[in-house]
Amino acid sequence: KEVVIKASLLGVDPNEIHISVTGDVLTLRGKVREERDLEGAQDHIKERRDGRFTRSIGLPTAFVADKADVQFEHGVLILKPPKAEEVKPKTIAVRAR
Repeated sequence: KEVVIKASLLGVDPNEIHISVTGDVLTLRGKVREERDLEGAQDHIKERRDGRFTRSIGLPTAFVADKADVQFEHGVLILKPPKAEEVKPKTIAVRAR
């Protein structure tokens, strides 16, 4: 089965998104840019966050990070990482002396 990870990153410059994978944990880092207010205007309600963020997501299995298909469309990051090959047990011969 293919795993698809989607993250809503509205307001984030795709060039400032940093993705790392350590074991079975995927981490996204970036910065949401603050919108410039009109000069002299005062915010009554501000529904958008600004500043740096970090998100860590536990993955169901290990992945090959450097071969992931990554797209950024309309403020949504879409990541399709290929699964790492399963580690197969190896047999080691024992020699008696």
